[in-house]
Amino acid sequence: MNNLLYLRSACFQLGDPMMHSGLRDFLLNLINNCHSAEQSSSLIKTRHSLRITDPRISELFSGTIKFYSTVYIGRVRFTASNYCRDKHVDDSTILYRAGNEIHFGRIHRIFTVDGGDIFLQIFSLASSFYFDCDTDDEQYEYEAIEMGMISSGTTTCIIKANQIIEKCVFYLQSNNYATFIRFPNLVESS
Repeated sequence: MNNLLYLRSACFQLGDPMMHSGLRDFLLNLINNCHSAEQSSSLIKTRHSLRITDPRISELFSGTIKFYSTVYIGRVRFTASNYCRDKHVDDSTILYRAGNEIHFGRIHRIFTVDGGDIFLQIFSLASSFYFDCDTDDEQYEYEAIEMGMISSGTTTCIIKANQIIEKCVFYLQSNNYATFIRFPNLVESS
């Protein structure tokens, strides 16, 4: 699993002019995503601009803020949770890195400021716990499943698109009890 994370991290560096050209060509061939270094600079792309405003984001950033419903990282699609609301598929649930910590969350907003970096506003559970299972003589804790309540204590943070680790599964019950599930063997484009 870690090898895939290293490969994904290397893919984000494809646009770096300091990267060795042989390594760049090898990675491009390996991921079969694009055929030249010029195309690789567009590895992270926004799609479907929205005509909305968000006062909270406007307070944090100065400049021209443009919102989107979708961002592609390579061939993997991520969408804002509002975009998925009436659909059968939800591409808004992610596992992301913030500093040295890894968190589950849902993408609430996708935006750019003055056409620069792509940012995502993420909602995470403020108070959650990992799934655990008791047997007769042992207790198992499974960190790939996180559960908690969605409430006014839900945590909001802003990350860059390259902080996303992978897409996950989200299930929300009618009582606002939420479950995030990570399938380490899930093919992200499935």
